[in-house]
Amino acid sequence: MKPYQKAAATGHGGTNDYSTWKYTITPKYAALGQNKITSKVSCIGSFTNFTKFYSVNVTGIGATHGANG
Repeated sequence: MKPYQKAAATGHGGTNDYSTWKYTITPKYAALGQNKITSKVSCIGSFTNFTKFYSVNVTGIGATHGANG
């Protein structure tokens, strides 16, 4: 869903190092069945200006309650 949601930087360089990152998908942003999740990275500076996207497809499933329901 747009607008994009901010991910948490987890790179070794600190709170602004997005070389690795995490984001927890909640039911608000993912439904049962097929979902497409797209990440967006933008690098804007004095000599660079580019944006890249990467998408993955995931399947949302209902919660299970173990063998006894």
